[in-house]
Amino acid sequence: MKKALLLIVILSGCAADKVGHAIVGTSTYFYDDKCYLALGLGVAKELIDSRTHDPDPMDAVATYLGCAVLTLEF
Repeated sequence: MKKALLLIVILSGCAADKVGHAIVGTSTYFYDDKCYLALGLGVAKELIDSRTHDPDPMDAVATYLGCAVLTLEF
């Protein structure tokens, strides 16, 4: 859990949307420790966004990194 809090602190200077993506990615880690679910959700969200406005690929990256940072060892 310390790693998740560290990620949120690091992202606190980022846009609220990116922090939201990272939080979703972090929550998926407990279901899929390989982060495939986080990556899939990030890409799916951007595909949905593409219907109404320009998607931001970095949102998908933020979702994935929200999960991936938990796999790092400190």
